[in-house]
Amino acid sequence: TIKNLKPGTYTLTEITAPKGYAQAETITFELTADMKVLVDGKEVDKIQMVDGYATDVALSKVDAEGGEELPGAELTLTGVDKNNNEIVIDKNDVVLGDGAKLDDSYTGNGVKYTSGTTSTLVKNLPDGTYTLHENAAPAGYDVATDITFVIENGKVVSSEFVTEATGNNPAVVTMKDDLLKKDVVFSKTDVAGDELPG
Repeated sequence: TIKNLKPGTYTLTEITAPKGYAQAETITFELTADMKVLVDGKEVDKIQMVDGYATDVALSKVDAEGGEELPGAELTLTGVDKNNNEIVIDKNDVVLGDGAKLDDSYTGNGVKYTSGTTSTLVKNLPDGTYTLHENAAPAGYDVATDITFVIENGKVVSSEFVTEATGNNPAVVTMKDDLLKKDVVFSKTDVAGDELPG
């Protein structure tokens, strides 16, 4: 309870959310001259700020055959909430893997980075649907198909690309790159260009 507020417009902002929760949206309210509290023009008895869940996710980029971390892939992580609004991913919540690099010139609401030799951790992701997109694969590898994963009530919903969180370890989303392959045709001819049998 905050006592003795005078009529006017006020803003309630959460600076830091508790661990495991996403930062709530700012609430603006008005205290009228006749002492009514209005939020979005509707009278309320109290101001209630609600924190949604947040979770940490490790993003792993690996070689499809060997399963080892694959450096040099250019990746973008984006997300939308249940209302299809873009989720803003704070670059300060990204813990880059060894040798990974953040693309500071990226202006979208997501995060763009180049993979390293260990996974990259993205902290404090709120509930929503996320897409991990490979913009460019390392030399000699094919670009992987996008991976979509969902966070509900602070947990990553299981899929073939997700290893669930255990203990203090975050959930891991793994994207695999296949080596580029090409069929090569061989022929054996004589100096005149005629095909030689056997």
